[in-house]
Amino acid sequence: MVSGDNRFRLVLTLNLVIVFFILRSVTVQAANVTKVDTLAIYVNVTELTMVDINPANLTWINIPPGTESNSSYTASGNKEAIQIENIGSTNITNIWFNVSQPSVMPFGSGDINNYDPGNFIVIRRNTTGAKFYFVDRKEFNESELIYLTLPGGEVVHGRLRSANHEYFWVMNVTDGTCNDTEFWIGNSPHNQTDTGTVDFTQACGSLTGTVTEDCRTGNFVPSSDNQWGILNLTVGSSASGENYTVITPMNCTGNNVTIRFWHWNMDAPGSSGSSNAFQEYFRTTPLVPGAKDIANVKIRVPYGTIAGTLPTGYLTVIAQAVGVSA
Repeated sequence: MVSGDNRFRLVLTLNLVIVFFILRSVTVQAANVTKVDTLAIYVNVTELTMVDINPANLTWINIPPGTESNSSYTASGNKEAIQIENIGSTNITNIWFNVSQPSVMPFGSGDINNYDPGNFIVIRRNTTGAKFYFVDRKEFNESELIYLTLPGGEVVHGRLRSANHEYFWVMNVTDGTCNDTEFWIGNSPHNQTDTGTVDFTQACGSLTGTVTEDCRTGNFVPSSDNQWGILNLTVGSSASGENYTVITPMNCTGNNVTIRFWHWNMDAPGSSGSSNAFQEYFRTTPLVPGAKDIANVKIRVPYGTIAGTLPTGYLTVIAQAVGVSA
C-alpha cells in the first residue's frame, strides 16, 4: 500500500516529466524556422567598343631572303597568329587591317632603314582552306631589267615580291597620268631557277579569272576622286590564284612610281565606292561581346632583303561596330 506521502511524490514526478517534454518540443520548433527574402539587381551597361589583341608583338629570327615564314623561324612563344577578342559591350561588325610601308625603294639601296617588315605581312582566316593574302603590299618601279621585252611607249616596270616568287609588272606612263593607264603582269614567277614571264609584247589574257596566256593585261579605272587608278587582279594563271586590288597614284611622272597590292586593308584608296575593287573585310559576321577570332599571320621575306634586324614594322587591327555612337 502506498502511503499519502508517497502518492504525492509519484504524482509530482509524473508532472515534471510532462513539463520536460513540452519544453523540449518548443525548443525544436524554434531552431527549424528559416526566413528568405530576395533582392532585385538592376544594371545598365554603356555601349563601348573595345578589342584586346594578343600577343603584343610577333618576332621572326634568322629567316633567309626568299622565304615564307614558318614555326622554325619564330621567336619563343610565337604562334604565327593573333587573337582578337571583343572585350567591349557591343557587337563588332567588321574587322580589317592595315600595315606600315616603306617610303622609298628599299631594294638595292644598301640601307637597312629603308626596309619595313610591315610590307611583308600576309594574313588568312583561321579556317580550313583559307588563303594567305598581303594586307597591303607596296612596290616601286626599278631601273632597267635588260631581260624584259617591253611594249612600246614610255613604260616603267617592277616586281610583286612574294618570298621566292617575283612577278614582273609593267605600266604605261606615257602621258604622266596613270589612273586609267594600261598595266601588264606576268603569270610565271621569277626565282633562282626560272626566269619567269619576261615578254610583255605577246598576247596577254584578262586581269582576272583563268587564262591560258603567260601574262595578264588591262587598264586602271579612275577612282571617284580621279586621284587613283584601281583594278582587280588575280595573280597567276588560274582563277584560284591570289586576288588583289591594285592601286596607283594618278600622277606617275618621274622615277618614283609606286603601286600597291592590297586585300585586307579597307582603309586603302578605292576601298569603297568602286565596283572595280576587290573588297573584303577580314570578318563580316558579328563578333559578340566576350567572343574572339584568330588571324593567322606569316611574313614573306623577298629576295634582296638586307641582313640584320630590320626596323620595327606595324600591323594595325581595326574593329568597327556599325550603328554604335562614339
